[in-house]
Amino acid sequence: MRLDRLLACREYAYHLTNRGNLARIARLKELTSTASLYAAAGEDLGALEVKRAGQRTIVVQGEPVHIRDQDPLHAGNVELNGGWDFARFCLYLNQHVFFWPGTADGPIAYGRNHFGRYEATSEELAFLRIPMAALAEANSPPGPKVCRYNSGSPRCNAGRGSPRGPETFVPVAEFPGIPSEVKEVVFEGTARLPLETTWSSASSGPYLPLAEFEAS
Repeated sequence: MRLDRLLACREYAYHLTNRGNLARIARLKELTSTASLYAAAGEDLGALEVKRAGQRTIVVQGEPVHIRDQDPLHAGNVELNGGWDFARFCLYLNQHVFFWPGTADGPIAYGRNHFGRYEATSEELAFLRIPMAALAEANSPPGPKVCRYNSGSPRCNAGRGSPRGPETFVPVAEFPGIPSEVKEVVFEGTARLPLETTWSSASSGPYLPLAEFEAS
């Protein structure tokens, strides 16, 4: 699949975070994987090989950072391949930064469901919306990888688990499907955020420039 075809179909990328993380994100102009945050905080890296139940808050260079839960990640719904075990897959997820693809009207259905799950709670949220082309350019090379599944919320199909392993995330050029089959866009380690990044306290908007965010 060519990148230009993905960009034509999915013009925007969306990301959900805790509102308390937004000042740090705006200052650094990047999103950081959980694995990198744990390493910077001196946390037990072995915890990255276990499903994270509930949200966690860690301290990175004196600053609290709120880490999203992995509650929908059920080992019984996964069919592992490539010689991986569930611990290796958990670590793999924690090494990436995730975006939902979509249009100006919002993310795909998986992303809308994800947003709705947290909007139903009392948590203060921040939603990021970024032009996909600008995000890809800001992180090239190596550029984004894509996935045909909601990787962190596997579902069984006809009694079989959803496949997961070392090829869960692949470069755009190696994706065997069409753009509308892309369910996630990911970056390993860190995702640099372009100037065009916007944010909102509600998934429906309005979206404002992240560069102008001031913590209250």
